[in-house]
Amino acid sequence: MPDKKITVLDVLARIESLEQKNASLQGEINELKSQQDSENWQELIIYKENGSETPVEISWADIETKEKRDHYSNSGFHTRTVIGKVRKVK
Repeated sequence: MPDKKITVLDVLARIESLEQKNASLQGEINELKSQQDSENWQELIIYKENGSETPVEISWADIETKEKRDHYSNSGFHTRTVIGKVRKVK
């Protein structure tokens, strides 16, 4: 029966493997944390005609202009609904 001894080289190889895996997982953790950062979340706005469920336009709050808001509010035929904060993929 062969002898199943663990050598110092085996231990060092295992340590190196675990360190590489740890670095990889740390990178994934940092990516997930950055997705939760508040600057990646924006309000999503839907403009609909009154009485209709079909959106006329969908817009992000950070690119919504005063002109666009005035256009839809002054027409009297549209409603502006803020859906909530949605993660904006870059």
